[in-house]
Amino acid sequence: MWIEADDEDFAQYRGNLWHTRLTVGFHLRGQLASDLAQTGLAVAELLNASEGGLTRQTCADLIRGGFVTALLGTEEGPWLEVKREHYDLRNIPGKIKIARAAAQFANSDGGLVVIGLATRKTGGIDTINAVTPNPPDPGIRRKYIQALQNHLYPPPEGMTVEVVQAEGPAGAGDLVLIDIPPQPRELQPFLVHGVVIDGQTHASHILVVERRGDEGRATSVPALHAALAAGRALLRHGLVPEARRDPLETKTSPRTGP
Repeated sequence: MWIEADDEDFAQYRGNLWHTRLTVGFHLRGQLASDLAQTGLAVAELLNASEGGLTRQTCADLIRGGFVTALLGTEEGPWLEVKREHYDLRNIPGKIKIARAAAQFANSDGGLVVIGLATRKTGGIDTINAVTPNPPDPGIRRKYIQALQNHLYPPPEGMTVEVVQAEGPAGAGDLVLIDIPPQPRELQPFLVHGVVIDGQTHASHILVVERRGDEGRATSVPALHAALAAGRALLRHGLVPEARRDPLETKTSPRTGP
């Protein structure tokens, strides 16, 4: 397949509007009609995702659709955090860190945690500059799920953990995509069970963290008190949310790839 794009300036006709003509060609030898249709749908998905700028949803769709390289040059921000290598899920501090990464988005407006993308500082902001998939590990999804179940409460609604195949400079491997949709206010704050202070793990402590800009920060004491006060008000009026089963236990995120 090859793609050619020509930009034409229609400013004289339609104000400051630019028009792009996209030509898609296919090498037909050895191709099935279903292969061509799938490729066409993938191109349409890429164009739709790029329309209007990246969002949490379109970014996740690009990764799932095999277009992760389209994220090169994207900055970490209010809804995106990436990591080159896996969190150390063999030890409690690593499990707390991934719970903290998910909790910051659950306490804000939702977001993505992507493991398998490298960054570098550009203008003081971490910017994606390489796709670095990790070696395949059949049990890695379960390890992330267990860490989140044990160290994040309550379980965020609709949160998914997926393993997506990707190509990098060193070959094929896996990305881990953790997608946290915006959460109902009555479920907040989401608590991280366990805190690491000066390298020491305090398992009995809890932490409330939220996303601010391109990093997670602990919630202030007044903000936490306000959230607890709001919860007490709900209790007094009998507006207690129904108990929910852990969505990570009941929803399966199949292994996907391009």
